[in-house]
Amino acid sequence: MAQLWSAAIIDAFARFAEKFGRFLPNLLALITILIVGIVLACLLRFVVQLILAAVRFDNLSERWGLSLALSRGGWNKPASNLICRVVFWLVIFFSLIMGISALGLEATSSAIANVFLYLPQALAAIIILVAGYLLAVFLSRASLVAAVNAHIRSAQYISRAVRILVLFSAISMAVVQLGIAREVVVAAFSIFFGGLILALALAFGLGGRDLARDFLEKRFGRTDEEGEGKKAKISHI
Repeated sequence: MAQLWSAAIIDAFARFAEKFGRFLPNLLALITILIVGIVLACLLRFVVQLILAAVRFDNLSERWGLSLALSRGGWNKPASNLICRVVFWLVIFFSLIMGISALGLEATSSAIANVFLYLPQALAAIIILVAGYLLAVFLSRASLVAAVNAHIRSAQYISRAVRILVLFSAISMAVVQLGIAREVVVAAFSIFFGGLILALALAFGLGGRDLARDFLEKRFGRTDEEGEGKKAKISHI
């Protein structure tokens, strides 16, 4: 009995040592890839920072309104700092993916394959969100200036409504691009725009009914008078 117990323990340790010996090179490859990735990320961040400083990207971002948009979004540092951080963490992310794939595990291999298949959709969604945010800021400013020049009292509310509408559209497009509850997002988007158009129609119909009545009377009243005149001429002839 003691011999069987000792043989089982020795066999278990031998299997563990064999598996660990096979797994150890992959683990060392993971550590090496992560170290090289961190060094490469720091180097690329430094190079990108030098390039952006050489082309005066911060001054250009202030002219384009990018710095103001980022400050409104909660980013109080220069725009070049944000780009450098994005480059740094992208390199770290890809290094981590490569290191995990170097382990050679079946579960991680399938997960990494799914990540790479989903990555283009995620990048497209990020681009849509960034472009939508910048477009929302630009259109909000443009509508505010136009409303102020037209002496409209509710200029700020119009500007906020335009910004919210563009942001809502961008978020909906990004969620659909990610494939998250696509049917629910499309239905909510349709209901939102349908309700908005109905509300505007009711507001115009109730608030501007006198204007609409005058317009219809002028439009169709003239045609009726012309028609009656023609009928009178024909009957007279």
